[in-house]
Amino acid sequence: MSEFGFQSLPPLETVRTYAEEADWNMTSYIMEHHQRSGSGNGLMIGQMTDTFRMPENFTAWIYLSLVLQAEGIRYGVEHWRRNMHRVSGTLYWQLNDCWPVASWASIDYFGRWKALHYAAKRFYAPVLLSVEDHPPKMDLHLSSDLRESWAGSVRWSLETLTGEVLGSGNQDVIANPLSDTPILALNFTGSLTPENERQIVLVTELYKGAERV
Repeated sequence: MSEFGFQSLPPLETVRTYAEEADWNMTSYIMEHHQRSGSGNGLMIGQMTDTFRMPENFTAWIYLSLVLQAEGIRYGVEHWRRNMHRVSGTLYWQLNDCWPVASWASIDYFGRWKALHYAAKRFYAPVLLSVEDHPPKMDLHLSSDLRESWAGSVRWSLETLTGEVLGSGNQDVIANPLSDTPILALNFTGSLTPENERQIVLVTELYKGAERV
């Protein structure tokens, strides 16, 4: 799977090189000039308001656009890695930029890493722990690019945004070589409902011995 992607604004330090503060608006002439996709800003704004609350200022727009891009590509790559029997590799569009601009790149024109590039280091790790969520059920998978089996442990906890732990567990796991391995099926019926699901998060961690992977 190749040439899939989603745009973000570049980091604030990069925006400062081509836009004065008076132009810090998604529809200003200079911001639209530094956007070479006709639908790019509209798609970013639409997905932003679908996923987050409306940003309070332009600095927040930049930050959330970076998070949105990273989360979108992470979601896709994790899905395809869970389906290794159908998709044997992914290559997102794109790595870097030829000028300072809103774009699909994970590294901007000046070499600054966007959130996506940091996220890629994790979702392209040789052994990946991911969650296939279909509330109130959550299926945990290990996707491995290694040529040998990998043994470790998974720790999980269901928590409220205020830190209250509603449930937790720890399980030894083995990732089969060059494949995806379903390792744990969690059912939170009774704890997770349509009314409270925006206030609850599932935290998952992968360990090799005492070291978090």
